[in-house]
Amino acid sequence: MTSLFAQKGILIPFYHYPQIEDEQVRKLIQYKKRFSHIPFLVIVNPNNGDFKHLEYNFASMIERLHEANISVVGYIYTNYAKRPLQEVKDRILTWAKMYKPFGVKGIFVDEVNGSKQNLEYYRIISQDIAKHFEIAIFNPGVEAPALYSLADIVVTHENSSIYAPPLDGDRSALLLHSVKDLERYRPFLKKYAYIYVTPHLLPNPWEKLSPYLSQLLELLQSDKVSHQE
Repeated sequence: MTSLFAQKGILIPFYHYPQIEDEQVRKLIQYKKRFSHIPFLVIVNPNNGDFKHLEYNFASMIERLHEANISVVGYIYTNYAKRPLQEVKDRILTWAKMYKPFGVKGIFVDEVNGSKQNLEYYRIISQDIAKHFEIAIFNPGVEAPALYSLADIVVTHENSSIYAPPLDGDRSALLLHSVKDLERYRPFLKKYAYIYVTPHLLPNPWEKLSPYLSQLLELLQSDKVSHQE
């Protein structure tokens, strides 16, 4: 496990096809410069993680983010433990061979089944990620306590609303989409280690940066200052 997670930060699913001169990427780097002491984790997702060839646009974006001290993680999915294990391991290796040289530091594992009977499946994936990368993030989207021993961060909530805090605030992450009123969820945000909230809607609420990003970063910064006092 990495020491990156000693403080709270932002976890951004950035399922965005980058252009050569990309305004979204430029904004993201500007936010990092402004909030330099807050950890930024950005999930990149070429072809749902099933790419076969390196794409220059993604490689260039990853390199720029890495140079800006933003931790980039690559996307893979497991189809709730139904995807063949070797296929998942091959995806991890492909990320390592193609995009790690440009700055990818970890893997975000989506569609995770957190039930106990699938624990060994995810233990193997966790071990495989650790062979190549520093960061492992699992996304069951619900509370799955058994996964905390396998990942640096567990996304315990991915939805359009929330009504309860996480069981483990030190390693948990919250991804909220379709949110019209950020203030409504402010009390919950401080309970999580990593957060992200956007008003953007399904089917892809993660294609553009959230207009709430500045407010979220200010919240994290104020929380950081209050813990130091």
